[in-house]
Amino acid sequence: MPALFEAAVHVLEEAGASVVDVELPNFDATVGAVNITSRAEALAYHMLDMRQRRQLYGEYMADFIELGASVMGYDYVQAQRLRMVAKRDVASLMSNLDAIAMPTSGAAALPLEGLTSDSMFTAPTSRASGT
Repeated sequence: MPALFEAAVHVLEEAGASVVDVELPNFDATVGAVNITSRAEALAYHMLDMRQRRQLYGEYMADFIELGASVMGYDYVQAQRLRMVAKRDVASLMSNLDAIAMPTSGAAALPLEGLTSDSMFTAPTSRASGT
């Protein structure tokens, strides 16, 4: 566990939280389902804008969105089924917890200087603003 995350968990413990290790069931399969779903749904949502203003998306995001065309209907439906299983698994896990604290990335954030809309690290802002 990275030091900063450990420090944050320690702050929660000092505030009175009981900290226990948990494992999210089917985590790897769920990540795969999220990738399939996000590609297909991104294409469905952005298709018209992509046809008219692809250059505003940056290369990384435009390529990611276009990957949605390669998602087969069968794979999308299977991903949605796994999504429902994952929702039940998380609901069951949360029945005895108030919160889950976990890092959201395996790497620290990069400095903003030098990042462009073509950077894979600016995907959320690229998607929203095209900058």
